[in-house]
Amino acid sequence: MIDKDSYLDKLKILLQERYAYLQRCEVASPELIQYLEGYLSAARTLDAVSYDEIKAVMDKAHYEVFGKTVEERQLAELYAPVPQGDPDDLELPTWIRWGVRLDRL
Repeated sequence: MIDKDSYLDKLKILLQERYAYLQRCEVASPELIQYLEGYLSAARTLDAVSYDEIKAVMDKAHYEVFGKTVEERQLAELYAPVPQGDPDDLELPTWIRWGVRLDRL
């Protein structure tokens, strides 16, 4: 039987994996998202943890991976300068222009 602390520890590890993958690839892994949604849904359905406890773990895991809060990261991305490139660059696939590396997937 898993207790609340064990559940939250496992949740933090899963979230750190998701955030690290997102940081490396700039897209979230659909499989990991689906697994996390099921993990969170089960805990909420069983009323094992509160929303506030889950939110606290999510915020902590996010800060440990990105070094900033969710809100800070969203603002930084919102106001990030848009690169002005050569129109010929548009002939390249988007994933190459965005710098996604296939060897990191």
